[in-house]
Amino acid sequence: MTRGWEEDDTMLPIFICEDNTFQRQMVQKIIENEIKLKEFPMEVVLSTGDPFEVLGFLFKTPKVNGLYFLDMELENLMNGVDLARKIKEKDQFGKIIFVTGKSDLADLIHVYKIETMDYIVKDDLVEMVRRIKECLELAAHQMSNEEEVRRNTLRIKGEGGSFEVAFDDVIYFEYMGNRIIRLHSRQGRADFEGSLKKMESENINFFQSNSSFVINVKRIKNINGRTCEVEMENGDFVPVAIEKLKMLLNRVEG
Repeated sequence: MTRGWEEDDTMLPIFICEDNTFQRQMVQKIIENEIKLKEFPMEVVLSTGDPFEVLGFLFKTPKVNGLYFLDMELENLMNGVDLARKIKEKDQFGKIIFVTGKSDLADLIHVYKIETMDYIVKDDLVEMVRRIKECLELAAHQMSNEEEVRRNTLRIKGEGGSFEVAFDDVIYFEYMGNRIIRLHSRQGRADFEGSLKKMESENINFFQSNSSFVINVKRIKNINGRTCEVEMENGDFVPVAIEKLKMLLNRVEG
């Protein structure tokens, strides 16, 4: 077991639960070779024959979001299907892959309504290797998509809890006093504690127009140099400090 992934939330933790030592080592080797070859941001953090060791890890570790390769026919007090159900209780967004010696056990997945990424039968080694590689490829693709969303999303802790808003949906931020910032977005308004300086640094399109406002230059409808204010796409007018007007014009025209 390793813990390097805990310091890097872009690393996908992988779990293997297979009570046949030879099979477990083989699956782990296939996975680790593919990770090394493709340079996937993944790591096998636990490889075991004991389902309770997997659950013990999850009870101690919040927000795992793991990839689980499970043997359905565990010779234990808990089989692979029961383990998968317990995993989903603790790791809602975890991805399950069943690796089994019997193709007729697939019906159990539907009976227990377990969402799985794949169901791999062990009897054909070449096919098993191919399917494991496909699962890793799919997981890497999904991680890439999720990372793209994260890069384009602002996370804010507001009065009603944490929420997210796409950078493109931000229209402007307004300082309300007492460290309270009001977000004006395409979805509406929300207040949270923060600073305009930090908001301006969140995205290249954010620009502090004066001491009380940070605007999204992509959401400007019109700039009035005479009155030193901008009209935003929602119809609101935001003042611009006269010393920042030329800089703003350069940003918009550039």
